[in-house]
Amino acid sequence: MRKSVCLVDGTATLCLSDGQHVTDLQVHPIHQQGVWINRHWWWPSCDGRVLTLLALPSSHFSKIQPDSALKRQRDSLAVALHRSTLVRKELEYYLRCHNVQDEGYNRIAAYSAWQQHQLDSLKSLNVATSKLGQRHLTFLYKCNFTVSWYDDKGQSHHRSCRQLRIPVDSISLPIIVHTDKTVVPWGCRAVKNVPWGVSRHKEVITVTLTTADNRRKDHTILTRGDYDLGQKVGVAHAFAQPGTAVFTLHGRFVGLVGKEGSL
Repeated sequence: MRKSVCLVDGTATLCLSDGQHVTDLQVHPIHQQGVWINRHWWWPSCDGRVLTLLALPSSHFSKIQPDSALKRQRDSLAVALHRSTLVRKELEYYLRCHNVQDEGYNRIAAYSAWQQHQLDSLKSLNVATSKLGQRHLTFLYKCNFTVSWYDDKGQSHHRSCRQLRIPVDSISLPIIVHTDKTVVPWGCRAVKNVPWGVSRHKEVITVTLTTADNRRKDHTILTRGDYDLGQKVGVAHAFAQPGTAVFTLHGRFVGLVGKEGSL
């Protein structure tokens, strides 16, 4: 159980797409758990696959139509670009006229470099948004993740993942993340891809992976609790976060804790 869990970190960016071009709308930080999982239940076939959930807070964009979101994005970008361009001109004027390179000048110069980077980002986003057509607009999430785990010596290891694009209606549903290496890491153990279902009252164990707990080299906490089909897992909320792996007392994989605390 302990060797099957991992951490999934990164960003999930809400985007608008017309099927050809994509523009970013809102970035969500991701820090949750996952589990190494086999492709086939009858033999080891993880291939660097991680099962997790995309548990995100609801976005205000989800309450409006994609074409309305595009119009709002373009209007906001126009205002932000105009304001940022004016600031850019004022900074350039100051740096050009201020002949003494003192502490104040150095601070303004550092801010100017940061502001130039922000302006360039706005321009790039504006170009991407301008390419979007008005028809066939849809929302999607563009996910960039890194998977991390601990070995038997307590050393942390990381793997980057292939970018994942999923429909916006996949929120809170299980997703498969593919790492950039198609093998399970040494010392890790993948679970079967067919969870051992729980159809009645049963005792289960949740496995929580934490970077803050140094009492064990593998940084895992096992919590015992009860579970009834369709109900919340009977452990403290801190040990039943979305994506937390749940096992039977005999070590069979049951599933992942969902957004509402159930499997």
